[in-house]
Amino acid sequence: MYGIAVDRSHVLLTQLSARDRDPGKWTLPGGGMEVGETPHQTLLREFHEETGLVPSIGTLLDTVAFPVRPDLHVIQMIFEVEASGEPKVIEIGGSTVDARWVPMAELASLGTVGLVDHVTALHGWGDG
Repeated sequence: MYGIAVDRSHVLLTQLSARDRDPGKWTLPGGGMEVGETPHQTLLREFHEETGLVPSIGTLLDTVAFPVRPDLHVIQMIFEVEASGEPKVIEIGGSTVDARWVPMAELASLGTVGLVDHVTALHGWGDG
């Protein structure tokens, strides 16, 4: 579950740690479900752990699915969310090392994962 938060001309992104398969790249706040969680519970938990902010979850924007390896297929649900404040990573030692509001004009030059690229294309962001 992932959340896309936009504040004027900025989007909230998180930077992946060395523990991730794409270290140093930027992604949307969010992550995988724990046993017994609903999608909304997952997004609330992950968003807070990675940004220190509490999102107001809106509508489901899109769902992306892809194989990671032969025995693992990932489904990512992307929700529109509202959040404000200065982000700060709460979960130390996890998959996130930084969180910040990134100007949309910088998206094209920032190292991002495919999920961000997908949302960028949906909205036409990152063109300056």
